[in-house]
Amino acid sequence: MEIIRPTDGLLRRIPTYDPSYFKPDNRISSLAFKPRKIDTDGLSVDLERLTTHQKAVFDHRKYRLARLEAAIPFYLGLNCIHAPQGTNPAHSLIQGDFTKQICRQLASSASLIVVES
Repeated sequence: MEIIRPTDGLLRRIPTYDPSYFKPDNRISSLAFKPRKIDTDGLSVDLERLTTHQKAVFDHRKYRLARLEAAIPFYLGLNCIHAPQGTNPAHSLIQGDFTKQICRQLASSASLIVVES
């Protein structure tokens, strides 16, 4: 298990097939940082230093990749834990109370990464 530091990058894969994850001006919607019902352990992200952007995006035709500095969720009172999963040693979780305001702040603090195919 790795310790996630405030300076670490967290990578969030966002599906492109659902337009509600992006605003009309192509900014990330807060919905991209709202855990779904199946996310019982927290919001899935990858710890950037343990993966590549190509691996994290999985399929650049179906997903876009957002990067968030771990300091942001820490500042908002959320926990960031390394939780390797199966074949993904970079898998991590953001845990805590995801209010609408917190989801908005996470989305507005994240930046999209262009992943070359």
